[in-house]
Amino acid sequence: MTTRSSIGSSERPRDMFSSILKPLAQAQSDSCGCGGGCRAKAMTRLNREGMEACQAGDFAGADKLLSQAIGMARKAGVSMYEAKMRNNLGLVHLLASRPDDARREFGAALDLVAGKLGRENPLYKKIEGNMSQTRAA
Repeated sequence: MTTRSSIGSSERPRDMFSSILKPLAQAQSDSCGCGGGCRAKAMTRLNREGMEACQAGDFAGADKLLSQAIGMARKAGVSMYEAKMRNNLGLVHLLASRPDDARREFGAALDLVAGKLGRENPLYKKIEGNMSQTRAA
């Protein structure tokens, strides 16, 4: 089974990442006064650690870390970053043999992407491809 956690443009990943996190910089500063940078780093760290836990076979740990990151993204209003992490959580569920949970996460990610970018884009197609793997599971 092939799974992909990277959902940015392979041609300009830095631009994709920047556009995903831009709303954080524009968000109201939290108590540390960082203008969203601390939250962006925290979400990135949680996402990375969640995928590392998944690769190590710790699906419960991965679920916990990615769920925390998803909550932060939702609170910050960065829907495309939330979609990325929901895609990753869907992959965790798929690898943990929980196809129903994977379908739920992929579906939520697809809804977020469709609402922001529509359905005719590489991001939507990648998540849709991951969703199709839940039917075989």
